[in-house]
Amino acid sequence: MNNKKPSVLLVNPEEYNISNMNICRFPVSLLYIAGSLESIDIEVNIVDLKINTIDEIVFDDYLFVGITMLTGRMIKDGLNVLQLFKDYNPDIPTVIGGVHPTLLAEQSLKNELVDFVVMGEGEETIKELSNALLLNDVNLFQDIKGLAYKVDNKIHINSGRVPSNMDELPIHLPYHLIGHDLS
Repeated sequence: MNNKKPSVLLVNPEEYNISNMNICRFPVSLLYIAGSLESIDIEVNIVDLKINTIDEIVFDDYLFVGITMLTGRMIKDGLNVLQLFKDYNPDIPTVIGGVHPTLLAEQSLKNELVDFVVMGEGEETIKELSNALLLNDVNLFQDIKGLAYKVDNKIHINSGRVPSNMDELPIHLPYHLIGHDLS
């Protein structure tokens, strides 16, 4: 019997050298998603391409690979990462979130590399999507608020989710997941 916990990979695709910068921005949105996933006993790996290199990405049969995106270069960098995973295993679901995919979910899903779009705040949506993927039940996707997805190349866009109460968000984020040894 396989007792291995399901795992996901979350990627901040914004590649640039921070060695000459006095500040380092952490991908806080990914940390909130990671915390939500850890709360349902899913192992999370984060690759922040401001800190790690693309060569440090560990290819595995993840439950899904998630990428955060803003309009601009992050889209190109994120799609490059998704292409690497689709080349590795085309059956690994790919999930994108962030401002750009939230505003342009249908356009984002037209890209063959994108399977799911999390629209708006993703902490609850990603937990429900993870459970549906674990159960391997595509019928559950239709009930997940804040999710857009493709089934048989047909795009579905669910209703949005009510924004979270800021007072109910976790205070402790899993910062230990950033910049750790990926091997």
